[in-house]
Amino acid sequence: MNINGLKILRSAVWAAPFALVLAVIMSSSSQGLAATSLPAPSGAVSETVKGEVIMAADQVLVVKDGAGRGVLVQVSKTTQFDGTVKVGDKVEAQVSRDGQALSIKPTQ
Repeated sequence: MNINGLKILRSAVWAAPFALVLAVIMSSSSQGLAATSLPAPSGAVSETVKGEVIMAADQVLVVKDGAGRGVLVQVSKTTQFDGTVKVGDKVEAQVSRDGQALSIKPTQ
């Protein structure tokens, strides 16, 4: 495999989780659940997101909040976890204005 083929393969591997996110969002919106993102400007905590994890991929969680919205939360190496997170878990996420999860912890 040449270098260009390897780059394409890497791109395809990273694109798969995002395609999954889009598929979940699109199928959820037909059931009355629309995923939303947080505002774009970066900065400190802008929102606390509480709800059930309805989708978990490499760097993305979708959390169904109390209003029934699916909130897209980006996870990075700097996100602090209090335990592990999987689909079906109830969580509380501190999220920056640019949508990056600063911390995620389980809730009851």
